[in-house]
Amino acid sequence: MRPIEDGTSERSGPGAQALVRAMGALAIALTLAACTDAGAPRASAARGGAGRCAAPPVGIVEVFLEGGSDSGAQRFSGELTASLPASDLGFRRYAIRDADGHERRLAYRAPGDGPPLAPGKTYRFQVDQGGEAPHTGALLVWDASGLLFAAASDVTPGATVLRGGVPGFLIGLAPAGCASRSRSECIASATNLALTVRSGAKRATLLHGEEARLGAYAVRCLTAQRVVAAPRCADAAQHGIAYTITRVN
Repeated sequence: MRPIEDGTSERSGPGAQALVRAMGALAIALTLAACTDAGAPRASAARGGAGRCAAPPVGIVEVFLEGGSDSGAQRFSGELTASLPASDLGFRRYAIRDADGHERRLAYRAPGDGPPLAPGKTYRFQVDQGGEAPHTGALLVWDASGLLFAAASDVTPGATVLRGGVPGFLIGLAPAGCASRSRSECIASATNLALTVRSGAKRATLLHGEEARLGAYAVRCLTAQRVVAAPRCADAAQHGIAYTITRVN
């Protein structure tokens, strides 16, 4: 009886040999899995591994009042009189008659749907304009039932816009166990973070493109990252956070 290299013998038959080979492969796989689990960041493994860590940002939020200031916060109330045709650059545009009877035109651009505004209804608005490198901005909208919509892009939460935060929400960034997803001559590292959102007892932790329901609101993560500029490009700042929050019922 001649031994076979996998430790069985000719007498064992093909079925037994296949079983031994399968058991050997399983043992190797379990060993590799144990090594991987021990050496990989727990947060990354829990959040789905390298795929989510390599995902680029979905986009940013851009908002302004046509003919308005490029900095600071502007607050006003008014009736939506019309949703205007989008601009050549893809900005959604809204005509609003404020409490003094003046028309204000709001421009908004971000991935996904815009604020759920209906002609003939009255809303309260806050439009924030922040830094220029990168350009940051935010929009808050209330109706008779409370906060209807929130959207912002910033370097870090509250750095240049929405310094008081979003009413009813705590928003931050947290490590996600990711390594840098990219580098270039101007970017020393670009590392995905987790957008953390809490409202009362409900909370969500999201990476790029992910959404969650928190009570009556849908939260979407557009950008959550830490970007470190290379020394030769000290002015190559990028957005670190962008999100939308929409009341859906």
